[in-house]
Amino acid sequence: MFLNKMTHKKYQFLALAVILLAGACLFSLAGYFGLKQGVEKINQSLQQRSWEHYKRGEAYLKEGNIELAYAEFEEALRLYPQNEEALRKISELKPLLQQTIAATPQQQITENVLENAFQEAQKLYQEGKWEEAARALENLHLLAPDYRKAAVIDMMSSAFYQAGLAKVQENELEIAIQYFEKALTFNPQDPKINEEKEKATLYLEAITFWGADWEKAIQALETIAQKYPDYKDAKAKLREARTEYARALAYRGEWCKAEAQYKLIPEPDSKIKAELYKAYTFCHVATPTPSPGPTSTAVFTTTRPSGTCSGHIAWADYDPIKSTFTIYSMDLNRGQIRKITEKASNPAFSPDGTALLFRSLQEDMIGLARIPSSGGERTRVTTYAEDAFPSWSPDGKQMAFASRRESDRKWRIYLGWVLGLEETHELAFGTRPAWSPDGRSLVFQGCIPSTSNCGLISLNADGSNFRLLTSSPGDTAPSFSPDGSKIAFMSAERDGNWEIYVLELKTGKINRLTTDPDIDGLPVWSPDGRCLAFLSHRGGKWGLYTMQANGSDFRLLTTLSESIGNWMDHNISWGP
Repeated sequence: MFLNKMTHKKYQFLALAVILLAGACLFSLAGYFGLKQGVEKINQSLQQRSWEHYKRGEAYLKEGNIELAYAEFEEALRLYPQNEEALRKISELKPLLQQTIAATPQQQITENVLENAFQEAQKLYQEGKWEEAARALENLHLLAPDYRKAAVIDMMSSAFYQAGLAKVQENELEIAIQYFEKALTFNPQDPKINEEKEKATLYLEAITFWGADWEKAIQALETIAQKYPDYKDAKAKLREARTEYARALAYRGEWCKAEAQYKLIPEPDSKIKAELYKAYTFCHVATPTPSPGPTSTAVFTTTRPSGTCSGHIAWADYDPIKSTFTIYSMDLNRGQIRKITEKASNPAFSPDGTALLFRSLQEDMIGLARIPSSGGERTRVTTYAEDAFPSWSPDGKQMAFASRRESDRKWRIYLGWVLGLEETHELAFGTRPAWSPDGRSLVFQGCIPSTSNCGLISLNADGSNFRLLTSSPGDTAPSFSPDGSKIAFMSAERDGNWEIYVLELKTGKINRLTTDPDIDGLPVWSPDGRCLAFLSHRGGKWGLYTMQANGSDFRLLTTLSESIGNWMDHNISWGP
């Protein structure tokens, strides 16, 4: 009988479709195993589509079209086998369908039922009702696989493809992928369908793993960004994923991994820059690795500062010709610049201004070294390449410095002797130490041991009495005023940009001195306490500036090379 033959073919096709769909689902869901939310989302989608077909079947039934109603109920049951209403309808319609076919000649069925179904599907297709058209064409193909086969398959593949694109726009990616797979069933080599399926699959993978496995989410978004850079909001999602992953790593205390992720974030804003520096701070002291600069030597222009600012300022700049850092000193009274030594950074004037401690980058003298402030031969003081940011004790005998010399690569504060005659000893975890003018204590960026209280920390020179001076972990690069009453420092966490602040130790009051939208940092007091020097990128160029202690009268001393590398690896020193 026609019904038996048609039903047999239809169930063969349905069985094959079910097997293919099951295989596709297993493949696509393998990566999502264990992610309950993603699985539930797909099941909800299948249930919803099942009930849509059920309602469509009821509509056909009201019109007296038993054949199409029966096909819709079967499709509803296939999508969601627990749809008891669809199962009941199939049981009720099966005897009626057999009676209809028995009473109606086969030719009439072909001409009336199938042609009407084709015309209805074609009308839906022309109206751009892609989902309805795709399902109508699929039902027709299931009823009579050979009826207008080429036209039905062509329209059906196109309708499923367009329906998939529409679902992508609606962010219903699970359904979109299923529609693309349907389209590929009839047109497996179509490059545009395969491409859209890959895009949607990768994006869905990223969303599914979002917050559960950041590495997999980022990997999927990276693939999209590389192959399909304009797909949806993939670029923005990748940036957001990197940021959230970096913050999660930082929260777990995996500072070095967090730093690596922060560095991959394109065009970081001031907040991300501050978070990067915090991760960088608690990870290690990086050895300067500046990018190659121009082929000409840096040109320095000098401006004689206000007469109230006097003494000598030392800093390091990058020489792109020799590919090394060079320390310079400027006589503020004359406005003259002198080159002190090459392959060196992190200068620190002695209290009397006659010598400099610095970070030696010379291959045969790695570590901290000492040199006369007028230049000359250097003397090695420590032997670790990681030693940085030296600070003299007021009596000129001892030094404090930061290093990541230990195997865990974490910053620690050390005390040692300027002559380098005895071993150094560790004081605390932290970086950028500054010695108080009375020689009794040190201030540095760090945390109170066994707590989450981080910021500027005060510690007695004998390693006792930890005290939290500021509560923002990103507060760093402290510099004592000569009378010991104030501490200048820089921070990007307080106002979302790198600015310079002054802490009044007696009252705890903090005043902001700079407001430029670009970077201002690395403050240092003049020996008489009237001025501050600092590094800035204001105007889009690196420069060395001075200002009055109240934040007024900004003056550019000299421009610097644009190849200075990581500016946070630098420091400035002001001597008599």
